[in-house]
Amino acid sequence: MPKLVLLNQQVKESFRLLQQCFTLFLNECTWVSVVFILQRITATVNTQEQKRLLMDMDICKQSSDCPYTVQFYGALFREGDVWICMEVMDTSIDKFSAKVCHHGRQIPEDILGKIAFAVSFPLLFNSV
Repeated sequence: MPKLVLLNQQVKESFRLLQQCFTLFLNECTWVSVVFILQRITATVNTQEQKRLLMDMDICKQSSDCPYTVQFYGALFREGDVWICMEVMDTSIDKFSAKVCHHGRQIPEDILGKIAFAVSFPLLFNSV
């Protein structure tokens, strides 16, 4: 397994830990560098939680082909946790909205429409 380098501080939520990581690996004859989010989810003995975790990983894997979702790089079980590797998002809608409001502006309606489409399309994409 390639060495992972932690790039920033950890964001700890209720049952998961998010870390921005960097790795370098050899792909055929070319060195490739990747910056990604490593989501560490604490594995539990609760069967319902395990089913939900596996379902979440399956949805991430299926929606990876959708142009409106972050890229799913893979998942592995390590140190009693599940590690999910995903593309880094530029921002989230709540951070973007707060930044716009902080500057005393509003998000234009046509942009809100595009955001609504980008959020709802993956739901349709996964249901087909």
